[in-house]
Amino acid sequence: MQGVILSFTVMGSGGFCTNISTTINGTKKQLRFRKPGNTSMLKSDVRHVSRGDSLKGVWVPGRTVDFDQYTRPGANHMRVTHPEDAIVRPRNIRILPSGRLSYGDFINEINPYCQDSIADLFPRVQYQSNGKPYVPANTRCAHSVGYITPESIEMYQSNGKWYVCVTARNDSFDAILKDESLVASLNSSGNISVSDMSSPILRLALAEAFQPHEDVSSRCYVMVTHVIDTVNQEY
Repeated sequence: MQGVILSFTVMGSGGFCTNISTTINGTKKQLRFRKPGNTSMLKSDVRHVSRGDSLKGVWVPGRTVDFDQYTRPGANHMRVTHPEDAIVRPRNIRILPSGRLSYGDFINEINPYCQDSIADLFPRVQYQSNGKPYVPANTRCAHSVGYITPESIEMYQSNGKWYVCVTARNDSFDAILKDESLVASLNSSGNISVSDMSSPILRLALAEAFQPHEDVSSRCYVMVTHVIDTVNQEY
């Protein structure tokens, strides 16, 4: 099977989260590559990456990968909030040398996964008092990742992390920015003027379930994992 890398999010202890777009029985589907036991992929699992090296330039949105047939997680390991989870054999994944898709081809690839709003993407979304959206853990979701096109965004730093203030027609919210390439660019440029963007396409994803403190329930926070610049046609 083959699929197009849509995103990757670096996690702790050498792990990363990634989704690919593939076609199954004529229908476009997103798959989140996971290891047996439904655990995160590790950077060291990627044959093109040596220990200590970065995924940047290797596991890149728009690249095509070849992989074995996948299986769904067993009942004991299934995450109902993340229905795209797909168990694969990481060592059998091969990044093809064809390069990245053009901007237009990538937009065509993600079109089936676009929604009008965060509420359309995550119908059970709720908000904390600080404006950060989340979905309660153990909520059965139709999807845990997808795209929206807000009117504008503004990126800002708080406690060493980058966040996105999203302004949309029917909703506005703040979410952590986990687009690794964009975060690196923002950190290196130090130019806050690049942090504003009109009519971008945002990839939203649910994080792993997390309980901030014992007084609140466990929840999956919404993250921005990819920002597509529609004005300059860059992704």
